[in-house]
Amino acid sequence: MIAFLHMLKAGGTSFRSLLEPVYRDRLYCDYDDIPMSNRPEHALERRARMRAVQDQGLPPNTAIVFGHFVLSKYLFLRPQPAYATMFREPVARTVSHYFHYQRYRGNPRNELLPEHLSLLEFARLPKYADTYRFLLGDVPMSELSYIGLTEEFDRSVRLFNRMFGVELRLPSSCARKSVHLNRAQEYHDPLSYLESEGLLEEVTSAQRINIEIYKQAKERFANLCAHYGV
Repeated sequence: MIAFLHMLKAGGTSFRSLLEPVYRDRLYCDYDDIPMSNRPEHALERRARMRAVQDQGLPPNTAIVFGHFVLSKYLFLRPQPAYATMFREPVARTVSHYFHYQRYRGNPRNELLPEHLSLLEFARLPKYADTYRFLLGDVPMSELSYIGLTEEFDRSVRLFNRMFGVELRLPSSCARKSVHLNRAQEYHDPLSYLESEGLLEEVTSAQRINIEIYKQAKERFANLCAHYGV
């Protein structure tokens, strides 16, 4: 089994669209945890779902778990699954996540954040300044069998195919679409957007922990690609 963590705002929708025709009913989607939410009701629901999956397990034909969850949720599985995840450059990911939050402000699935929260304030919030470590949970980087990068989406798909012996079909336009940053089109290039707003240096500084983890992920990705000849 593969437990695949979709890092929020990291090209997960594009990747799932490639998995669905290959894995079909063997693909188990876990999107209900709302892991970044600080709402008390969501915390209670997360604990209940964790107990349920530990008590009942997963559907017997499950080959891959995909969605939004803290990766260590599935540490109990035996035999140990192959942990896999996608990373996105942290500054770009933060900008995308902030505008996603703004679009869905007031949605009952959203976390509770202060009114009139600026992008820089969002980037400095502890959970968003350390997003990757939070979502990995108790799974260290060294335990990730597969790492993909949003910025190298097509190569990441080829690596996945090589590692797991499948054939995810990547349409010629999919890699380009995967880096389009949001449907509302507030911006097209997050770094240029931040630079135009005079925020690039400060947001980058606020993301220094995520950036360090991302550097490690890039190194692992390069090593995996070299090993598997991708």
